[in-house]
Amino acid sequence: MAEPIITKVQAIARLGQTMFTRIFDDNNDSVADKLSEEQMRADASDRVRGKLGPVYNPDLLTQATAATVGELRRLVLDNFVAMCAERRPTIVKRDADTLFKRADADLKDLRIQLANLGTNSPPEPAENVGGEVYADDGGDEPQRFFTGCGGTGIF
Repeated sequence: MAEPIITKVQAIARLGQTMFTRIFDDNNDSVADKLSEEQMRADASDRVRGKLGPVYNPDLLTQATAATVGELRRLVLDNFVAMCAERRPTIVKRDADTLFKRADADLKDLRIQLANLGTNSPPEPAENVGGEVYADDGGDEPQRFFTGCGGTGIF
């Protein structure tokens, strides 16, 4: 499992200490349980890596990158909150499906290049940016090729 992109401190800042504790207090001792909160941060991070992996190098989507690329941090926190709403709907009191749809729309905008991560350093540009498209006019069905940072592909 890769390191979570967001820290516990960032998650608490987004939710507030009281809500954070209530969401992750599985044994009712008024203390957030480490295992469940770490797993949720990892799951939210992996969800973002999975959605952006086809166009961004997942190895560059890290906690260190998120420290300087605020948009990456925000996207993971949005997914984290949606997962918290799904886990404890009586505490978060927001519709998890609505939160996931908004988060997915933001991730889709990145994938189709209506948005970027707000930086000129890695992980920008996306792996499918800056390539060249060639058409092969030979044969019955012409092939189009993309050559870019990550290699070539047929589309």
